[in-house]
Amino acid sequence: MKFTIVLVACLLAVAFADDHDHHEHHEEHHDDHHHEEHHDDHHHEEHHDDHHDHHEHHHADIVKEYHEHNPKDYKYSVEQSDHVHVEHEGHLADEHTWIVKGEYEYLDKHGKPVKVTYTADEYGYHPKIHQ
Repeated sequence: MKFTIVLVACLLAVAFADDHDHHEHHEEHHDDHHHEEHHDDHHHEEHHDDHHDHHEHHHADIVKEYHEHNPKDYKYSVEQSDHVHVEHEGHLADEHTWIVKGEYEYLDKHGKPVKVTYTADEYGYHPKIHQ
């Protein structure tokens, strides 16, 4: 159960990272030009709205999905049309401890693939980022 919460949190962090970076860019841009006499607020709002319209209409289809659940182990993978790929498997090491390993891959805001491999065990979540 703890692993599921960690995995969902990680996937949400990935999904919102691009949007957060976009907002930071606009805040920096706005701060840099705040004192300029001819700052074009209308252009900023227009670009900001276009960006949000794009994200609100973003849709990805599931291209492949696999899942196998047993009482003492499981495997799961999904591949989406937007180049997001998730794969993980786990097994019950003892009555209370799941050992999980997996990876997920996505495209960053520049279109470059980012891959994260990880293990999760009684000592926590251990990710490695590969770019």
